[in-house]
Amino acid sequence: MADKHIEDFIIPSYLVDGDKLLSPSSVLSILQELSYRGSDELGCGVDFMLSKGLAWVLSRDQFVIHRYPRISEKVRLETWYRGFDGLMVLRDYRILSPDGEPLVSATSSSLIIDINTRELKRTDHLPDVISPEPQNPEPAIGHNADRIVLRGLDIKDCGIRRTVRYTDTDFVGHLNNTCYLKWAMDCDRELGESTRPKEVCINFVKETKLGEVLSFGSARTGDGILYTASTGVNPHMAVLLK
Repeated sequence: MADKHIEDFIIPSYLVDGDKLLSPSSVLSILQELSYRGSDELGCGVDFMLSKGLAWVLSRDQFVIHRYPRISEKVRLETWYRGFDGLMVLRDYRILSPDGEPLVSATSSSLIIDINTRELKRTDHLPDVISPEPQNPEPAIGHNADRIVLRGLDIKDCGIRRTVRYTDTDFVGHLNNTCYLKWAMDCDRELGESTRPKEVCINFVKETKLGEVLSFGSARTGDGILYTASTGVNPHMAVLLK
């Protein structure tokens, strides 16, 4: 087994912003695809999991931007399975220039659920699904993705409502993970503003389905700006932009 899944990539026009730089939500799109392919390579991809009555559920993502890649820039993508942490399955990523310059470093934490009961499954009870031995133990950002704590924060309503439409959903029928970040970044930004975070941490709390309406809130923290997406009082997502 190789210690990483590696592939070459050229930054396409549909993943960049008005300044011709890879957008933060497009970073999530790339990580999502890498996760699928890396899991397939280890024999525990989407189709295999479904055959076992199981599914991967993304819980946390965190990435650091060292330099935003430009449109048509050639890059190298890397991902590797980093083992367990309790119920969490860890996967790390890098986007590099051809000469090895780090552009993006990232980590994600996922859970395994039973698709019928929706119950979480213990990773140490599934040796036939995924090995407890990591493909590569190296942490891309030095630690696991952070848990965002909302208690005690003065979260103010942004006045933004988003209804999940057909084009917002993914192949499992809920809001595509990348939309949360894209919509959160639209909350306080003027048209054409090019402020870009250097680091993004996102926690996925609850799936959002077709037709549901998300309300967005925000709060200033010592680290940056926090955004939440909720239905009523129930948070579905929290994202911290630094």
